Amino acid sequence: MYLSLEKKKVREATASKQVRYPSLEYIRELADSIEIKTEIDRRDRALIAFLLLSGMRDKAVSTLPLGCFDSQTLEIRQDPSAGVDTKFGKSFVTVLFHFDDKLVEYVVNWAEYLKQTKLFAPTDPLFPRSKLEHIEDGFTFLSREVEPVYWRGTGSIRMILISRSAKAGLEYYHPHSFRHTAVSLAMKHCRNAEEIKAVSQNFGHEHVGTTMMIYGTLDRFRVGEVIQGIDFSAEPGEANHNQMI
Repeated sequence: MYLSLEKKKVREATASKQVRYPSLEYIRELADSIEIKTEIDRRDRALIAFLLLSGMRDKAVSTLPLGCFDSQTLEIRQDPSAGVDTKFGKSFVTVLFHFDDKLVEYVVNWAEYLKQTKLFAPTDPLFPRSKLEHIEDGFTFLSREVEPVYWRGTGSIRMILISRSAKAGLEYYHPHSFRHTAVSLAMKHCRNAEEIKAVSQNFGHEHVGTTMMIYGTLDRFRVGEVIQGIDFSAEPGEANHNQMI
């Protein structure tokens, strides 16, 4: 009893926090702002799209082998035995969300480019490190292409987002915020309990409550939109029945 917190303190500590995350329009604009001149440009554009469409954590993305992504079925094997650094070492399959055709195309084309043009092996990274080259003066480095080497951490993903958002004149959002965007977009399109459960499992959550509590909290603007969109003229039983069908 002495070591237990008051109920008020417990509620404060466990209350879901409002998280700022980018919109789909923002991510489209950020990806399309990249002028494709080098392999680095193609990789960065595909990475931005992948962060949203997969909803994966940055650690898992940075350690994902090319062979764990099926560009035909859009399935991703988040398999620790293949080297993917997942939370709690869980193994599960994620399917890319089809939020935007062009964003999906960016990811698929990048994977096929690595396979067919760069001849990357299945064990090589889907998002490889930039290859540094010496300029003629011997003191300057330049990156034009990638090499089949994994990033040493997630810092490179953050730096790419910082750099690309600055060049586009856009606000910076950290990698994990893209996961929040994916949950928000997916949940808006769910029409029944089965689809909600499928979305939850696609994020690697064993319980729907995890998805709803951590990522499903609506911001005050969305709450207003939802409330205004409710048809209060219908009978309560009839409205609920139609929504579940």
